[in-house]
Amino acid sequence: MLGAANLRSLLLAVAGYAMVRFLEAYGLWRDRAWGKWLGALSGALYLPFELRHLVYRPTAASGVVIAINIVVVGFLTWEISNRRRAQS
Repeated sequence: MLGAANLRSLLLAVAGYAMVRFLEAYGLWRDRAWGKWLGALSGALYLPFELRHLVYRPTAASGVVIAINIVVVGFLTWEISNRRRAQS
């Protein structure tokens, strides 16, 4: 059973994760550059874990998940580079 300290730490971690996701959603909704950076970075963080899962437990679902994640990260990266080109 989880102790009070472990539960508190878990709740803080979950609250922090939710806050980062809400900030990312706000930044993307408002078309902010930092929101796109945050979205691309947070999406790219999952790629190694998804690739490992695909290698050791290949399923159609894991293939679809990683393909969608690659498309999203690629799109956000493309948007960031387009914004930079437009500013220069």
